[in-house]
Amino acid sequence: MKRLFALIALCTCIHFGAKAQRAIGLRLGGGNGFGTEISYQHPFAKYNRLQADLGINGGKDWGGWSLVGTYQWVKPLEGNIRWYYGVGAGLGSWYNKDGGTHHNTGVYLSINGICGIEYVFPDIPLQLALDTRPSLGLINSRGLEMDIAVSVRFLF
Repeated sequence: MKRLFALIALCTCIHFGAKAQRAIGLRLGGGNGFGTEISYQHPFAKYNRLQADLGINGGKDWGGWSLVGTYQWVKPLEGNIRWYYGVGAGLGSWYNKDGGTHHNTGVYLSINGICGIEYVFPDIPLQLALDTRPSLGLINSRGLEMDIAVSVRFLF
């Protein structure tokens, strides 16, 4: 019962206590092989937020998905320019096919960091960002990877 009360209190604080805006858009970059990702930011406080990036990709011989979540700290620089950094984790799955049969499938897990800079337009609800997201694979990964991306998000 105490855990349920704590969860309800946390959700209430997140919903009503956040002074920053939510944002949704695209993260255009390497995506560790997934290219463009759908990106969502949810504020926890004025200068803290959670970012979730979903990448889905595939081709004739392969496909997969990736979900990366990072908790971020946002610091103002000058005017509407801010920088941010954070830590999180990633989860994904892939498959390779040969002649219509699946011969290589798997699930991977990683720990991730993120560091970037963003600009929020003063007159329109738009955010532009440039960031790098290093990841260290824990399960079924190629080790340390770096991902650089440009993001465009609408604030609401």
